[in-house]
Amino acid sequence: HYIDFRHVICTGGPAGKDSCVGDSGGPAVVRDGAGQGWLVGVLSKGSELPSHTDWCAVDGRFGMYTRVRSYADFVLTTMQGAKFECATCPCIAPPPEDRPGPPADRPGPPA
Repeated sequence: HYIDFRHVICTGGPAGKDSCVGDSGGPAVVRDGAGQGWLVGVLSKGSELPSHTDWCAVDGRFGMYTRVRSYADFVLTTMQGAKFECATCPCIAPPPEDRPGPPADRPGPPA
C-alpha cells in the first residue's frame, strides 16, 4: 500500500504510547508554547500488530493519523454557514449563532 506522507502523521514508537483497536477517529492534539491545544490529526489506524489486534501500542510500531491541515480548506469551505442541529442527541446547550475564528493575536496550528 502506498502512503502519501503529506497527508499522514505517524505517532507512537515506545511501547504503550499510542492508540489501540477502537480508537479510530480519535484526535492527535499538540500543545503550543502557550498551552493551547491544536487538533493535528484524526486516527486512521493504530499501531497494533496485524495478526494480533488486541496487542496495542506495540514497541517500534506507529499509529497513522490523517493530517488535519491537509483537509482544513475543504472542511472550512464545506462547513461555511452550516448550522449545528441536534435533533437526536442529548445536547447540553444550544450552539452559538456565529462561530468566530481564532483570535488575531493567536498563531495558527503548527505546520
